[in-house]
Amino acid sequence: MPKATLNGTLDDDGGEACDCGFEWGETVAYGNTTATQSKTTGLTFAKTITGLDPAKTYHFRAFATNSDDTAYGEDRTFTTKTPVQPAASLDIMAEALDGTGCTIYVDSLVVVKDIP
Repeated sequence: MPKATLNGTLDDDGGEACDCGFEWGETVAYGNTTATQSKTTGLTFAKTITGLDPAKTYHFRAFATNSDDTAYGEDRTFTTKTPVQPAASLDIMAEALDGTGCTIYVDSLVVVKDIP
């Protein structure tokens, strides 16, 4: 499952440490909130979110709160990658070639080995 790391910087704490985190979700209604980290002006914070769906766009914004107020960053988006489909898998198969050797196919790898 895809995951993403959200990063933020606290621009101004208003003179008091802030609890900083992120809201995130599939729309600007968000619906999910990360755990917070206590930060002061100029410090960065980050959270990794997991359980995301592939090939989907998500919205997020940072927030900082203290006893004076709560401030929110701008809405931003990211899109998770489309999963890469593995090449078709072949069953392991051996084929005698005129009694002189054996060709073994494993996915797209071909190994030729002489049969004694």
